[in-house]
Amino acid sequence: MEHQPDTGSDRSRQIVLAVALLRLAVGAVSSVQPTALPRALGIDSATAGRAAFITRMFASREIALALGAGWTVVGGGSASRPWLLASALADGADAVTLVAAARAGRVAKLPSYLAAAGAAAAVGAALWAVARPRR
Repeated sequence: MEHQPDTGSDRSRQIVLAVALLRLAVGAVSSVQPTALPRALGIDSATAGRAAFITRMFASREIALALGAGWTVVGGGSASRPWLLASALADGADAVTLVAAARAGRVAKLPSYLAAAGAAAAVGAALWAVARPRR
């Protein structure tokens, strides 16, 4: 049996799937523990508790985007482009919002900048996967 070399398309699918799994994990944790993310960003526990419904809305979005992108990759990837673009848009908005909140002093700077960097990396991965030629 001949071993096929890993193609750019395979790498693209692996990256999309990895980002989808990470997004699914963040969504699941945020849904079950809605104060964990705001607390990690330096928001006091009372405010985090009052805003738990917002975190759960974020969690639902994360889970939906993860399942959409992951499903298309596992199912052959033929319709992944819209999911990847939606993910890039959401992650880009998250990055901008996190940086703005950190600069305004509303959240802790270091965790917010790290989360923004992760969101920006996810944008790059999604756009790279969209730009890859289909085989």
